[in-house]
Amino acid sequence: MESNLLDDDFFEENPSTIKDKKTIQLINKTKINANEKIKDVKNAQTTLIVLSVLVIIGMIVSLSMNSGILVSHTEIIIESVFLFCVYSICAFRVRFNPRVSILIALLLYLFMNVLIIFLEPQSAINGFILKMIIIFYLLKGTIAAFQLNKNFELLYSLGVPKKEIEDAKKKFMRMPLMEYPKEIQNES
Repeated sequence: MESNLLDDDFFEENPSTIKDKKTIQLINKTKINANEKIKDVKNAQTTLIVLSVLVIIGMIVSLSMNSGILVSHTEIIIESVFLFCVYSICAFRVRFNPRVSILIALLLYLFMNVLIIFLEPQSAINGFILKMIIIFYLLKGTIAAFQLNKNFELLYSLGVPKKEIEDAKKKFMRMPLMEYPKEIQNES
C-alpha cells in the first residue's frame, strides 16, 4: 500500500467487487491518509531515538557540572539509564505496537517534565522549545497510531481485500529504523 498505488483502475477491472466510483475514491483517500499516519508514526519513532540520545547527553552534561546539583551522581546515572532504556525500547517496539509504545513514552516524558517542574520550577523555561517539539511529535505519533488502525478497519469495510490490508500491516510492522538505498538492501 504505497501512496502512488491508487485504485483508479480497480473499477474497470473488477466491476462486480465495488460498484461505485465514490467508494474507490474513498479507498484512495483512506490509503493516502494511512500512508500519512505511517509517516507520523515513523517521525515519533525518530523522536524517541533522538530523545534517547538526548538523555545520555544530558547525563554527561549533568555529571560534568558539579555546581548546584541537588542529587548525587548515582541518582543521575540511574535515572538516565532508566529513561534511556525505556525510550530506546519504546522506539524499537513502535514497529510491533505503535499505540502502546508511543503512548508509554509520551506519558513518561510528560510525567518526568511535570516532576522536574515541581522540584525545580525555574527549569520549566530551560529547553522549552525543544520540549514542545518532542511533545508535538510524540502526541502526533500517538494520535496517528490510533487512527491508523481505524484506517485499516475502514479499508476492510470498504471491500479492500483482507490480504492487501494484512500485507500493509506486515510491511508497517517490519519497517526498518532507517531506510537504506536499494543497492544495499539487495546485497544483504
